Amino acid sequence: MTFYSAKEVSEIIGIGESTARTWARDFEIEHKRKGLKMLFSKDALDIFKTVQQLRESDAGQNTIRRTIHPNQAVAEQESSSNMTDMLLTEQESVTAQSVIIKTVVAQAIQENNELAEKYALACRHIGSLEEQVKNLTTLTESQSQHLKLLPSADYHQSVINRNKDLETELEDLKAKQSLMKSHWLVKLLFKNERK
Repeated sequence: MTFYSAKEVSEIIGIGESTARTWARDFEIEHKRKGLKMLFSKDALDIFKTVQQLRESDAGQNTIRRTIHPNQAVAEQESSSNMTDMLLTEQESVTAQSVIIKTVVAQAIQENNELAEKYALACRHIGSLEEQVKNLTTLTESQSQHLKLLPSADYHQSVINRNKDLETELEDLKAKQSLMKSHWLVKLLFKNERK
């Protein structure tokens, strides 16, 4: 279960941190303590939102208490000597119900907006991926055209074989040249010896 500190509640709701602590005490909003920190559940966070809505509609503290703690309000009504002060007027009841409905509707709208944002992000991501696929397809087609221009493997092997033949021929010619040089040298030497 997720718990929120008074500071986190104040940031989420848009109220001061001290206001969150005061409301927790004044309206007996359920919380746990961890050292000096007050920790609130998700349900308590919803109660803070309801209190904020009721405060914005100028509801009194008694109205707020009765709205967020209806069972406690009934017990207080039964034990109170001044029952007329404790009863909700029909207008306050309608106002409280209206605030609760507005809170629920606002939460639903926020959830829908979050889903719409996620959908828009997914659409952008899909569009980006489609563009990448298009670019890769174009690149693949271009590379296929370049590969068609390259000589085949058989041609490449024939060039290698031809180079080997030419190297062998060159070696033979060098050997013949060396033999001819030797032959001419012998002839020259022999001619010089005769003289």
